[in-house]
Amino acid sequence: MAAQVLVHLTSAVGLAGGLEQTYREQFAEYGPDGMALLVPTNAAAAIVRRQVLCGEANIGALVDPRIMTFAELAESVLVANHSHYRRISPLQQRMLVAELLALLHHSQGLAHLSETYAMPGTANSMCALLEELKHAGISSADFETIVQNCCPGNQANADVAAVFFAYQERLQELELYDVPGLLGHAVELLHAENRQPLQDLKVLLLDGFRSFTAVQMEMIAKLATFVERVEIRLWRDENRPEMTPLFEATIAQLQNILSSLEVQEDDSSSEADESNLSHLRQHMFASQAPPAGEVDASVQVLEAAGGVVGECREVARRIKLLLTGAQEAGTDRPRANQVVVMLRSWDSGHADALRQVLTWYGIPAEFSRGPALASVPAVQAALDVLDVVSSRWRRQDVLKLLGSNYVQCLPGDGVQIKSRQFEKLTLEAGIIGGSDAPEPWEDWAAGFARLGTRLQSERTQRQQLDSDFNISSNPEWSEQTQEDDDGNRLRPLTTIDALIGYVEQCSKVVGGLRKLLQPLLGAQSMANAAKKFSDILKNLNIVGAVDSADVRQAAKDQQGLTQLSELLAEIAEAPVDPPESSDAPAEAEATAATMLPTEFASLVRRACSEMRLQIAGRRGVGVQVLDMTEAGFEQFEVLFICGMRDGLLPRRGPADVFYPDADRASLQEENPGLRPRSGQIHDDKQLLHAALSAARKQVWLTYPLTEADGSPVLRSPYVDEVLRHWEESDESPSELVHTRRQSQVIEQLKGACHYLEVLEAVQAMQAHPPQLQDTQIQEVLNELASGSDSGGLPEPAQICELSQIGWQRADASENSAFAGIISNAAITADLATSYGQDYIFSASSLNSYAACPMQFYFRYVLGLEGLEEPTDDTDIRDLGLLAHRILSAFYGQRTIGTDNDAPLTNEDLPAAYEQLEQVINGIADSWAQTVFGARGVWEMAIERMRQDLRAVLKCDAEKNSATGGTGAQLPPRRVRAVEVRYGQSGGLPICTDATIGPIRVQGSIDRIDLAEADGNSKRWVLWDYKSSDGPTKKLVTSGIDVQLPLYAMAVEQMYPGEAAGFLLWGYWQVRRPVGWRTRLLASSTAGDGTPLLDATIAQARQMIGQHVSGIRSGKFPPEPHDGVKPCRYCDFGDICGNRKSRK
Repeated sequence: MAAQVLVHLTSAVGLAGGLEQTYREQFAEYGPDGMALLVPTNAAAAIVRRQVLCGEANIGALVDPRIMTFAELAESVLVANHSHYRRISPLQQRMLVAELLALLHHSQGLAHLSETYAMPGTANSMCALLEELKHAGISSADFETIVQNCCPGNQANADVAAVFFAYQERLQELELYDVPGLLGHAVELLHAENRQPLQDLKVLLLDGFRSFTAVQMEMIAKLATFVERVEIRLWRDENRPEMTPLFEATIAQLQNILSSLEVQEDDSSSEADESNLSHLRQHMFASQAPPAGEVDASVQVLEAAGGVVGECREVARRIKLLLTGAQEAGTDRPRANQVVVMLRSWDSGHADALRQVLTWYGIPAEFSRGPALASVPAVQAALDVLDVVSSRWRRQDVLKLLGSNYVQCLPGDGVQIKSRQFEKLTLEAGIIGGSDAPEPWEDWAAGFARLGTRLQSERTQRQQLDSDFNISSNPEWSEQTQEDDDGNRLRPLTTIDALIGYVEQCSKVVGGLRKLLQPLLGAQSMANAAKKFSDILKNLNIVGAVDSADVRQAAKDQQGLTQLSELLAEIAEAPVDPPESSDAPAEAEATAATMLPTEFASLVRRACSEMRLQIAGRRGVGVQVLDMTEAGFEQFEVLFICGMRDGLLPRRGPADVFYPDADRASLQEENPGLRPRSGQIHDDKQLLHAALSAARKQVWLTYPLTEADGSPVLRSPYVDEVLRHWEESDESPSELVHTRRQSQVIEQLKGACHYLEVLEAVQAMQAHPPQLQDTQIQEVLNELASGSDSGGLPEPAQICELSQIGWQRADASENSAFAGIISNAAITADLATSYGQDYIFSASSLNSYAACPMQFYFRYVLGLEGLEEPTDDTDIRDLGLLAHRILSAFYGQRTIGTDNDAPLTNEDLPAAYEQLEQVINGIADSWAQTVFGARGVWEMAIERMRQDLRAVLKCDAEKNSATGGTGAQLPPRRVRAVEVRYGQSGGLPICTDATIGPIRVQGSIDRIDLAEADGNSKRWVLWDYKSSDGPTKKLVTSGIDVQLPLYAMAVEQMYPGEAAGFLLWGYWQVRRPVGWRTRLLASSTAGDGTPLLDATIAQARQMIGQHVSGIRSGKFPPEPHDGVKPCRYCDFGDICGNRKSRK
């Protein structure tokens, strides 16, 4: 006998007041086996079960009410009838579809998808389409005929049909079922009169559905043949018909499959109150909205700057104010579990941000879904292993793995990993990783080998430096980093020896990591890769590294690792192994085997990002954070809806890459279950309407004004839909909107919800007197302590001190404590001693102080060094040093007193080029073995340098030739010396003034020439090689750059009486376009009429004295020189806080 079928039409959203009440009332009559209530989602089923068990009905705690989803009902039928089945998981489904796409491609079975079959998005889109087709009741056998009739011009028809057919064939072969397949199999059993466990079912209730799929319709039709009554509750609002686009089609389908169908309008009258919230629920999205009354605060809009985090922080502040009763005087404070925050998506970043800020404000909260599995620290450590494999040993990924707290040491090597030292050495070794080499770990081994060679060379140079300047006699100097004549910083011997030992340990670590990962690299299938990866995690003992002291984190880690092991078991059991008679070419199979570890790593990471940590179930304790799809099942006092921004609400889902909306519209005429994707915007309207029904007293709609980087955000059109209801009222819609920008602080201490907000407010007030008293601050802190955990609250004096420091940092006056002036007498005395009469300065250190005193302080006083990111490109400093070495070796064979000491002329060029080639071949090849960068890049750089240096010789010859055109105004030059070191024995004394005394300097002159001018008079010509233009003439003459003046002072003391004075100082650019730059001629005069070179030396002496005086007195202001512009390449920009940039 056919069942009585009653369809309830209601305009009330959700399950409240619906068939759940019918279930409660009739449970005593029919018992647990005689009634079943079907709801759309597992979350809804859990909520209704809890409400029924804890409600007024006398059901009993031990009874399991039959409140479930269609999928749960189908599985109960299969289990009760002992049906042999296996359910395929969504991950296994994606893997299967990806494999079928690959097999069809290799067998020439794909035409339209041949270029995109291997992309992850193709498999995901195909899975979504197949599930939609099966829910619509379209079989693989009928699909091709349907699409050819409805959309014959679509090029994807044949490919989708082939995948659909192969997919169904594989599922049948392995007796696997997806969700639509489970429902279909259960219906088949019911048709065969296998009704267990539903043989006693009398009443079937269906609530919360907006429509039904084809297989769900079949299930309803079959159940209606043996139950007494079926009641279905559908939502319909005549004022908003566009929100229920499938209502008419659903009613028509029900009438077709059910013989006796009665439709009944339920009484769902509007709320008795006249609040703004009631008005919205009745009229939102309606074509015409009546004018509203005064704004009554039941609906509020909150906009905040700072992106998602800034928005969530403002939400947490408002919740804190509500819970502490500080929002409005006289209002009842809701309990924490009476406040709900609803999200449109768990992947928008709001959930993670809310977890942080709610904890930050001390607000108890309960999330209906756990965090992403990939966010669990122990799981992240496991995924770091896969990142090393997929990135082919990229440096950042290896460092991330070895720096994890869950990886103490690699199995078998016995070497404890010091991650900070390892990171520093990889940077110094120039290791990048990620190469396409067959064995990517070899780049690491070669990098550490090069670093070891370089450290040995540095050790030799430091020993030579200590010997030349007798540094070892002074213990303090021997433990300091020193500079050689080339400006290279040479570390102490003890430091170098320790680094050599660390490099050996690093090489062992690389070997151990390679041995650990090698089995995974040799995996031949996904199942094999899953097993090998499980073995790797077991060998790393990540489980044993879980910190048991933090019980909550330990439990989270253990649960995350358990779910990860279940995920790996899914992969191992996935039906993706190709049959033995695979038609794939051998070359394709070899390529697939090579790429398999990378594909496996991507698969696991993507799955861990999508999968969420399982939670035991909501207890209803604390602020509730729910998905909007869970709206309508419970009611709360206050509701916050986060993420009211365009693109998230309404959510723009991915378009169907196979069938655009025009084709879907044609398919919908054939099968109502397939509808255009653009029509899904109505789903968001329904969700928002359902969410509004969850609030009893107040709703907050929130969105960010800007992204975290300051870029603007377009708010959701639904916010404007809310505001339009008050446009014609006496109150402005702006009365509903609360805006707080990121730069704003709490105006009054009473409005602070966290001690950092107290600090912000106090700091802002201390910048404008009067000063606050500690008692005022203590009063606010006491209120904060009463509302949350007070264990971390600071003292009022600490608040005042921190705010005063912040105010001082913002002070730009010279008397500020952050102006770079050291006032401590003990420190200045130590500086005066350390940089006293015995200290030896270099030209580069003095130039550094002139460029920016703060930079000198960081680099030379504190000994800090910037860590540079290595690249495959050549380092320009290495190239410059190599050019210096080659030119020194070449011209060293042409100095005065050798067999070939005549000035270089055009006639000498052919022989000079041959000699240059010999020097380059002798130096460059050995040099390339120790520097960092790709070998091929270095070879190209050396070839460019070869052409550059040939141009240098040609330029030199033209300048020396009597008829050389541009060089005819100067006499020919002979090379006197190259790489001349000065100040080797205790430094070269430079006299400045009587108060400072002599200042000792040392350095190296690139090249000294002698030119015969004015008959037989010899004059000095000084050169410094540069890879670029070098300092300007103004910087040299003003004493900012003292390198050339120091050269001149050194030559006067080292070669007394050998020449009659100077003819020229200059910088020589040795990269094309080569030539003389920044020349200072003896024939030029300064502004006061004195010879230019003499005036420059005098100015340099004065500036050196000022620099040294500033260093000894502790004056290191962050004042970069405008002519030098050192901030462009400064290693310390992040810690400097340059006041000029702050201004």
